Amino acid sequence: MFWFSYIQLYNLVPLFLRYIDPNAPVELYQLANPVMIVCFQILITKMVKKWTPVKSIILGAAVVTVGMFLNVLPPLLLADPAHKVSLLGLAVPAAGLFLIVSIASMATGEMMASPRIYEYLGAIAPKGEEGLYLGYANLPIALASIVGGPIGGSMFEKYIATPQKNGLPVNTVPMWLIITGIGLASMIGLAIYDRLMGKASKK
Repeated sequence: MFWFSYIQLYNLVPLFLRYIDPNAPVELYQLANPVMIVCFQILITKMVKKWTPVKSIILGAAVVTVGMFLNVLPPLLLADPAHKVSLLGLAVPAAGLFLIVSIASMATGEMMASPRIYEYLGAIAPKGEEGLYLGYANLPIALASIVGGPIGGSMFEKYIATPQKNGLPVNTVPMWLIITGIGLASMIGLAIYDRLMGKASKK
């Protein structure tokens, strides 16, 4: 479920950007992700190395979830989320500023969680099967891409495209709350898993 939330960076986010600004340079917005990774990966790796892998993954999921929740705020706080404001000399929709912070948060969560996932799987793998277990690490990403893409598109259709087509008010809050809820569910699931595995290891 962690990767389901993250994969929306490549599915729901570009669609949402085109909604708030039909001429939005989607690639420039998404640059916030690699720029964050290039600038802060070493720093974040040092910060989380004393945490257990599961704790790092849970907190990474929390950062991604908070980043998704930020997109709930523009329609609640702003009269017109699509109103253009100036950012470094560029005219950017007000909701786009929240989206940039959201993308940066998603990159931060990925940096906290992704390397520790491989570390954790390598640690629990039986001797001689480390490569197989590390290969399994890509399975959730694949499943998230297969499931997350259509669901993200369906939510865009339900909450934005269809109301807009029918001349009805668009309400994006439920859409982002659903994504936030999925992120929360992933955190709770990981916490339960960690507790159960901790009890099992003590027996």
